[in-house]
Amino acid sequence: MKDTGLPQQDAQSDFARQRRRLALARVAARLRFEPDDVSAMLPFEEVVAALGRVSQHDVGLQSITLESIVGTVARHRGEFDRQFRPKSSGVRGRWERIATARRRGEAMPPIDVYRVGELHFVEDGHHRVSVARAMGDSHVDAYVKEVRTALGASADLKLGDLPIKRHERIFRERVPLPAALRDRIQLSDEWRYAELSVLIEAWGLRSRCFAICC
Repeated sequence: MKDTGLPQQDAQSDFARQRRRLALARVAARLRFEPDDVSAMLPFEEVVAALGRVSQHDVGLQSITLESIVGTVARHRGEFDRQFRPKSSGVRGRWERIATARRRGEAMPPIDVYRVGELHFVEDGHHRVSVARAMGDSHVDAYVKEVRTALGASADLKLGDLPIKRHERIFRERVPLPAALRDRIQLSDEWRYAELSVLIEAWGLRSRCFAICC
């Protein structure tokens, strides 16, 4: 992070630098043939719906890693990518005001997030997260609400994983298995979970009918 001693000018340079980094990241992703969802911000409600909400409670004020913040609760996902680099020039004004305040040494209030597994989703503070990452911070203070889900959310969860996670959750609800056996079932096609649950249920019904008849 360069510092000319002029906070507003430096903030403008910070924003432009993050936009360039995003452009370069997109080129690199295309060269690696990565799917678009690798860098897409995760939508909180869709993630929780796929994984299955169990409970929610307030954790309070904590210091959390910026790398764990990969999604949003209500904001339009088109404004930032998964690394909170600005995707739209429409966020420039507020972004640069926050960056200018940071460079002047002003303290930032804690952000508000929801925690799901290893991931955090911003409810309030998207621009502060983006500026903090641009300035090389590793942690940020946050008021945390934790949502427990039937399936866990690992750090590598992507938008494209949600359909198969939804089917995996439904499979586990329909077909209760011992944990050791359940964890061995990892399918790569969401529809195979549906097929497997139908086969298991049919086998169970057949077994019960056979036991009654005999």
